[in-house]
Amino acid sequence: MRIWYEETPDGLVIGRLYGDSPEVVVPEEIDGKPVTSLGAYAFSEKEVLTDGMSHDVQQHSSTDMSTGVECSVYTQDEETVCALAGDFITRVSLPDSLKRIGELCFYQCRNLREISFGAGAIEIGSDAFMNCRNLSTLRIRTRADKPTALRSILNQRTQATDVWFSDAVVHFPEYQEKYDLIGPAHIFELNIEGEGFRARKCFDGDRFSLAMYDEVFRHAMEKEDERTLCRMAAFRLSRPDAGAAGGQQAQLKEEDRERYQSYLLEHIDVFCDDLIRRRDLSVWEDLWHQGLLTSEHKAICLKKMTEARWIEGTRQVLGMA
Repeated sequence: MRIWYEETPDGLVIGRLYGDSPEVVVPEEIDGKPVTSLGAYAFSEKEVLTDGMSHDVQQHSSTDMSTGVECSVYTQDEETVCALAGDFITRVSLPDSLKRIGELCFYQCRNLREISFGAGAIEIGSDAFMNCRNLSTLRIRTRADKPTALRSILNQRTQATDVWFSDAVVHFPEYQEKYDLIGPAHIFELNIEGEGFRARKCFDGDRFSLAMYDEVFRHAMEKEDERTLCRMAAFRLSRPDAGAAGGQQAQLKEEDRERYQSYLLEHIDVFCDDLIRRRDLSVWEDLWHQGLLTSEHKAICLKKMTEARWIEGTRQVLGMA
């Protein structure tokens, strides 16, 4: 991988990366110096580089890479690399050393599905994730009770988002904001639809509160659709002991566990349909090994998989002892 960066007193600022894989791992350091920032537009289709940034590649042409997505191609010492930006990238892993993500950093990364990062606060520039329409998964390399950049990232996103901590999994539903005209002098009223907004307020500073999230689910049962509620319940139940290692009082209470479990099992058809639609059985596997799902639930799932002709999923479920 080739990197275009600028050195500052606080660390290195990444301006652009070049390589041949759509799954990008941003290095922790370069030549012994920590990477602390992603510059403005660093991963966007638009390339914005300053005179102070060092680089060793030159643009050669444009072509279609193996993914079928067009990107700029560069050469250095007869090696061909692609600008890791825009529609080309699908996953990005950010280093623990990162302290800032510049404005419009991931602008128009329309195929980006997942971002991972570590603990600690990260300053998020304005519109950093604008038009990342397929970004649906955040993976955080720490426990749910630790300070992270999650709140800052969610503040810029209204879309449904799955968040994987090291000890918990949480689904944040989508919500909508609408401005309704209520007066002739261009006076508007903001209306918010969806419990996703309330779920994004479950923070104490930069620390996510599982206890507050469990309370949100109780309210969401009256308002959200069944598929969303099943996802919230299944994710929360998949790691029920979250918080135990750090002495967090937000470990799943029995009454909340019963509420989640009751809802999920009453809507097992909806849950199975969602798993098949997403082609992802990771949460099902967690619930199965906990003994929450029975052979009857397994039979329902297998029947639906057969109807959907998902052979790989059928084999995976059959192989679960």
